[in-house]
Amino acid sequence: MKAYYMLGVTLLTIVIILLEVKSLQSDQKKDKRAIIMISMISWLAAIIIIVFPDLPGFDKYLVMLYKPFTDFLN
Repeated sequence: MKAYYMLGVTLLTIVIILLEVKSLQSDQKKDKRAIIMISMISWLAAIIIIVFPDLPGFDKYLVMLYKPFTDFLN
């Protein structure tokens, strides 16, 4: 079942990239690269969430990172 979700996310990402890149003019190469890179990072995050759904959220890492500072300040 996860393979179908991953395939769906991959196809949707490809369609979004193609539509976005096609709407840009040919001289906007930096913009095209930025769209592709942001889309690929988002695709990777979606695949990680599909494969490992029980990963803790990003806020757990922030709390762990800043806990010594909050203890020091209090």
